[in-house]
Amino acid sequence: QFREAGKAHFQAGDYKAAMAEYHKINMYVRGYTMNSSAEGVIPGRGGSNKATPDQLEKLNELKFVHFTNLSLCHLKLGNVEKCIANCSEALEMEPANVKCLYRRGKCRLEVGDLDGASNDLQHAAKLDATNREIAHELKRLKVKQAEQDRKQSKFYSKMFGGGSATTAATDAPAADSAAPASSAV
Repeated sequence: QFREAGKAHFQAGDYKAAMAEYHKINMYVRGYTMNSSAEGVIPGRGGSNKATPDQLEKLNELKFVHFTNLSLCHLKLGNVEKCIANCSEALEMEPANVKCLYRRGKCRLEVGDLDGASNDLQHAAKLDATNREIAHELKRLKVKQAEQDRKQSKFYSKMFGGGSATTAATDAPAADSAAPASSAV
């Protein structure tokens, strides 16, 4: 029921209300613990009522839904760090989830984690080679990587004194204009 209520809020564009419903899913499964015999305890029912394997599967599915849906809400609200965290939780449960790989890759690109973005987006592209959104983010990634490469090249060039002719030409007039100013004093 929380899942459906969250979906309705999400479709209406009320992402915060959707998140509240998805958090209710988490509250439901939060009390779940595994005991030494690998049987779970149903939340809120104490240690005497064991969960069946089917119930455990349902609880894990609910946890996965919680993380994936929260990640989308956070993405829509621009909370990239929280989107990354929720995608990471979901991907621990289902490592080949294309949507979470895409979302986490997109957000990693936003925060400048180009290596992480590349790993996620490449993996997502291998799983879904026809996805246009993934292809678009891969193009954005290439542009940012080229930009970063240019900045690093310029930095190392200056650092090791191997500047290009244009760098030397722009530095020379600055030195000439500084000399007359100091001699006028």
